[in-house]
Amino acid sequence: MERSDRDDAAQRMMACVIGSNVNQDGRSASMTAPNGPSQQMCIKASMSEAGLRPSEITIAECHGTGTALGDPIEVGALRDVMKDRGQDPMIVTSGKSNFGHMEANAGIGGIAKCILMLQGMTGACNLHLYFINPHIEITGYPALFVSEHVDAGVRTGISGVSAFGVGGTNARADLWGRSKLGYLATEEVGMTQKAEERGVAYARVAQHGQPGPGVADRV
Repeated sequence: MERSDRDDAAQRMMACVIGSNVNQDGRSASMTAPNGPSQQMCIKASMSEAGLRPSEITIAECHGTGTALGDPIEVGALRDVMKDRGQDPMIVTSGKSNFGHMEANAGIGGIAKCILMLQGMTGACNLHLYFINPHIEITGYPALFVSEHVDAGVRTGISGVSAFGVGGTNARADLWGRSKLGYLATEEVGMTQKAEERGVAYARVAQHGQPGPGVADRV
């Protein structure tokens, strides 16, 4: 994925898609009921194609259905795949809290958000997140469900994004990107300027430079 208003390949590159997979739930409770094991297989297949270990995922961008059943199953599938990542917390986000449900465009919306997060090495906040669904099991799970923008603490990183179809389609893509400090404007991603302990990790809030060009015009 590249910008067209840059002179060299390094400047044009926005992010690299290094792995992807699509599968289907198969037999489940109903047409719309999610299937955790199928979601796990989809995540693992994408990561395998990319040659990734769980510890290498910096940000997990969830589909985030916002339903009592869908969210626990998605987070549970992600937890089971990522459970061996050690104590280094993974930032967990969902674009639906930022720009709503884009329906058929939800997947590409998640990818666009991941590109922006990777360019700033910043986990975008989950807006209006006050409580975690009590059916989501997060005990012993090194994940950071952020309620404000946080610095990922690295200059290069991986973001995995999931998207689901109403009929049981599961999709996953893994993207690699690097920080472009000074390229994203602070106000473009709505940064705050404080840092505080978030229970499982210290989240350093990103402080970016001057405004740069807008979003890419070529994918």
